[in-house]
Amino acid sequence: MKTALLVIVSLLTVLLVVPATAQVSFEGHVSGIFQDIEGEDWIAAGEWEDEPQERGFSDLQFNLDITGEVAPGIDGFARVVAPFGGITAAYELYITHAALLPMSELKFGQFELPFGDQTGRRSLIADVQSNNLIGNAVTDLGAAQTGLEFSGHYQAMDWNLALTNGTTGSNFSDDRDMAITVRAGGDIFPGFRASGSFYTVSHDDPTLNNFGGPDFYANHGYRLLGTIGDISPDLSNVEELDVWQLDLTYDLGLGGLTPLELYLNYGDIDNDIGEANYLTFEGRYDLTPASYLAVRWSQIDIDPDSDDDGKVERLQVGLGHEISPGTLMKLEYVDQDVDDDLPPFIDVAKFSGILAELSVRF
Repeated sequence: MKTALLVIVSLLTVLLVVPATAQVSFEGHVSGIFQDIEGEDWIAAGEWEDEPQERGFSDLQFNLDITGEVAPGIDGFARVVAPFGGITAAYELYITHAALLPMSELKFGQFELPFGDQTGRRSLIADVQSNNLIGNAVTDLGAAQTGLEFSGHYQAMDWNLALTNGTTGSNFSDDRDMAITVRAGGDIFPGFRASGSFYTVSHDDPTLNNFGGPDFYANHGYRLLGTIGDISPDLSNVEELDVWQLDLTYDLGLGGLTPLELYLNYGDIDNDIGEANYLTFEGRYDLTPASYLAVRWSQIDIDPDSDDDGKVERLQVGLGHEISPGTLMKLEYVDQDVDDDLPPFIDVAKFSGILAELSVRF
């Protein structure tokens, strides 16, 4: 009952404050997944145990985006989502306004942090069509937080600065601090884009930090059952966290000569537990105007300064085909390998299998 009420409030928040003369737009997605995946659970150092998984279909996922003009120059946005397991409250709920600086914008509310360029390459609830694959990279950092975001652009450059609560919900305890996110990028030359991002937060209570946590997108598309370990490392349960990431995108499809796009990111995570670095490489080749082949390899080294192995690697190979405008079918093979000598505070599963996903955009 509580979540249903929150959903209704989220929907009405934008609609009720929109002037009768203003235009309200709606956009959404519906998606469903079939999977056949086998996993292995960590027992002890160097020992793994098979965990049989049930093949079958997931619950349908749904999201609805509502945008409207709250007042002249002020736009409101609400996103209501229904992920695996039922409806939740709005994931994003904010207003935007032209800021004081030229060619800039101010955002206030709850929103996804502007960290990295991979946000357009991930699956978020049912909004999956910008992702070339079905699941996400093994390390896909970010979170939804509440606060202010300034963004702007100048010629081929763009930038974001966000000041947020660094956690989930309105927690005003003495253990909480404020998070800062900075991102800047632009086109170096036609078809080649580079950007850099930085995120920092310091909480006295490590349970408050939700950046890169297990409820974020890294697990999308892969659901292991029972007591098996998490799909991806939980990097959120720390007091202090500093992360930087570099993104490079090269689109060779300019002019339609070579329908190939390459993407690379590299990042470093520094917290009070230790340090980790991660790498993602992705390529997409358009076979026809409606079909494509995609490959992604991603890795995180949990403890790069240690002599023990601490790597988690994920390989994804997929095909996509647009059945009709707005309707996309994807197939994927995924294989995740985990070193035997991971640090004791990490619980991550090995798994491999196939998935199929059908999504409709409206």
